[in-house]
Amino acid sequence: AMDYRETNDRSTYLGASEAPALLGLSTWATEFDVWARKMQPQEESEGNSATRRGHILEGAVFAWGAEEVGAVYSARGGDFNSPPVQGPRPWAAFHPDGWLTNKENGHCIVEVKTARDGDGWEDDGIPAVYAAQVRYQLACCPDHIRGAYIFAYITFKDEFLWRYVARDPAQEQAMLDFCGAWWDRHVIANVPPAFDGSDGADSYLLAKHPKQRTPLDEATDAERMTVDQLMSIRLELKSLEAQSKRLSQILKSEIGDREGVFIPEMGKATWKWQAGRS
Repeated sequence: AMDYRETNDRSTYLGASEAPALLGLSTWATEFDVWARKMQPQEESEGNSATRRGHILEGAVFAWGAEEVGAVYSARGGDFNSPPVQGPRPWAAFHPDGWLTNKENGHCIVEVKTARDGDGWEDDGIPAVYAAQVRYQLACCPDHIRGAYIFAYITFKDEFLWRYVARDPAQEQAMLDFCGAWWDRHVIANVPPAFDGSDGADSYLLAKHPKQRTPLDEATDAERMTVDQLMSIRLELKSLEAQSKRLSQILKSEIGDREGVFIPEMGKATWKWQAGRS
């Protein structure tokens, strides 16, 4: 049996896809993004093509994996809007993709992934962001859950693979302690993390300062330093962009009528036909 929350108010808990962001492992969110979602909840979007692809393929990948690992029982998790599993801390919860039981490892949770390439999965590995996500899920599970299966379908390779993650109480406790300290420091105390260039930070600043209320005044020493750093970087970016465009033109001239060139230690540099070879 699992404890589920009565509602799915995502501003009141830390989900498994958000925990890796606090550890600096996520490629799609930062800790400021997570904090902004808790303090300024936004309407859930329908996602992009990658997320829609994942939702569509998830059921098939789950069934494929359950057969591969010899499941004697398996069940899909709830949909995106269903109540999450409640973890051992008030703020800890997650949405399982599914559950299964097999003879080798007993009762387990299942996480399903679809990826375009196999980066991070080589040599029986698991991409760090997914490993952290599953470790957080296990930290939210009762003791009768023995571990987690990750089922992954690599679309470009048309390849299915699976990994098993066993329970590690010490790691799970460390993750809960780390996330709990972050939650207390930033959510409970309502103190934003450091600005990090994220979309969440932009949204927070727009909401906090929607319009000017006082006239322009002389900069402080700290503001002078920030302006100086910003202008230096912008000048450097302008110079780099000009160099990038010039080198791109040189490379196109060198490629000529070919599709591109290949450098063994670097990969491909292509100039393909696409809407007038743009």
